Amino acid sequence: MARTVVLVCVLFVACYAAHATMIDLNSPYFRVDPTDPTTVTVTSDDHGIGATATFVESLSLGQIFLSNDPFLGDPKVIVAGPGVWLQFHYEFIEGPTEGTSANNDEFGAWIVNPATGWSVGAPYEVFRQASDSGTVSFDLSSLSSTAPWGLQFQLSSLSGDSGTDSTLKISNVQLVPEPVTVVALGSLLVGIFAARRLKRE
Repeated sequence: MARTVVLVCVLFVACYAAHATMIDLNSPYFRVDPTDPTTVTVTSDDHGIGATATFVESLSLGQIFLSNDPFLGDPKVIVAGPGVWLQFHYEFIEGPTEGTSANNDEFGAWIVNPATGWSVGAPYEVFRQASDSGTVSFDLSSLSSTAPWGLQFQLSSLSGDSGTDSTLKISNVQLVPEPVTVVALGSLLVGIFAARRLKRE
């Protein structure tokens, strides 16, 4: 029985992975600020997909971004719909003088409304103004599957900022099946295994 459960778990994980779609940040579908393009560097994984974008604060103390904006004519990369989530990992580091007037920066990420070119709004956006890292998940279930939603990541210098040593790293941007479903199925498999084990004892 234990081998059966392990096999089912392996098949489940493989099926989940097969339904996850990596978004290539190095594709021509994403643009950077043309006035300061060297502030964003995208590196590829072993499969040639642009999996990590590194932002280095601009010397001009402005906003730097990596963006797919259908409002400006960019092709569709976000396919929304029931049971679809967008996930990514971020690592935002303000400079060594964080918390002082020398460093006042913000990391932002959001789903772009194709009709306006700006954020769809909560709950499809995240902002941080202090060093932080983690994984963000946007539930795209309530968004139309036919609309060309976009995606933007941004590192901004806010009012009074005079430091240029903040960084932002975005990685593993992907469309995945609903995490709640994954957790529920995983819990069910564990429960079946535990019940079988108790029965044998």
